[in-house]
Amino acid sequence: MDNGTCCRFPEWGREVVRTFFLPSLNLFYDYTTGDSFEHRFDHLPKPEEIAAEDPDPCGRGSGMEDCPLHAGAMLDAAIRCGESELASRVLIGLESLVMRHGRPGFVARGFSPFAGNLCYPNSSRDQFTLAVFGAWRAFCSMPSAVDRRCAAEILRNISDYCLENVTAENDFNLGRFDGGPAMVSLMRRGCAPHEALRLPMFHAAAGVATGESERIAVAAALLPEAIAKTLEMRDDGGWWDISLSQFQLSVAVLLECNAFPEAAGTLREISREICRLTRRELEILLARGEADPARLNARMCDWRDCPRRLLVAPAAEGGQSYRHVTLPQEYQIAAGILRGIGNLLTTLFYGKEAPSPEAACRIVRLLSAVDFPHCSCGGTIQLLQGVSLFPGLVPSSISNRKGGSL
Repeated sequence: MDNGTCCRFPEWGREVVRTFFLPSLNLFYDYTTGDSFEHRFDHLPKPEEIAAEDPDPCGRGSGMEDCPLHAGAMLDAAIRCGESELASRVLIGLESLVMRHGRPGFVARGFSPFAGNLCYPNSSRDQFTLAVFGAWRAFCSMPSAVDRRCAAEILRNISDYCLENVTAENDFNLGRFDGGPAMVSLMRRGCAPHEALRLPMFHAAAGVATGESERIAVAAALLPEAIAKTLEMRDDGGWWDISLSQFQLSVAVLLECNAFPEAAGTLREISREICRLTRRELEILLARGEADPARLNARMCDWRDCPRRLLVAPAAEGGQSYRHVTLPQEYQIAAGILRGIGNLLTTLFYGKEAPSPEAACRIVRLLSAVDFPHCSCGGTIQLLQGVSLFPGLVPSSISNRKGGSL
């Protein structure tokens, strides 16, 4: 693939790919730094930092904490836009996150071009969820039989890993790469209602993709408990784009598997409720962006220059202390808005709904403030995914756009 082109994305989408994709590893990264294209990833961790779990066991803030999230989003976008070569390369990158480190099925958060096969030891529910979603989309929709087999193997390995590790003996924790309980990795006992469907979704997707009915049976056994837990969700105003989108994607994949007809009606009701919450959150997010559109171009600094806070993981997640990176506030706002718009559009799409015409117009106006060729925020990856799902709604107004004007 030409590092600077992506023929069927709109111009601003090509900028997103060019900026955040590293062809040597086939991975998309969280942000860029520096003043030149060649040095945009110089901030990525060195081997000694990863080995020391600096800045924390997840590598949060380091620029490579969310590579599986980006892979899942970009696979969806590339496949739907007919970018088959890019999709194949992103799938290779996703496979590396699941296999390259030597523990098949563990979803690494990322690899650094400076650190070989080293990865941070703590993954998360979110990383596993988008890895499964991306592989499922590839299995269902990629034209190449080789790619579909690769996707099925990714799903099989993740399912196998969960069967081995997410057990009562391990307190249903995904576990660290190097053993022991991991942070943000509880999959049954202790997870929130919006996270309960993820584990059966992992096994169901793998069962359909591999044709192995025993995996679907595992999912079917987990599903009643997971649905009961899901129905405990509350409308308490504590939702955000990542939780809503992954909630909806879990429901969508379970429905697409077409293996649980007795649960389909309840799952569709849950999906509609997710869409209702999503519309409310989209209104809040758009208002936040419209208050100061210029700040959408806030840049990120090297994480090593950020202040730190000493935090301690819950006892059930290992109780480890770590030095949490506090990203610049303006950058956090920009990243949250750009990523959030994309995730919320994706949530509506997979709930078989669409943003209102008014919301669509507001999104187009807000995007006109973003200088995509110089945007340092990888949240534009999720933005590209969300916008690509509504080709007749938003991209027609910005498809030929360069720089900062419509």
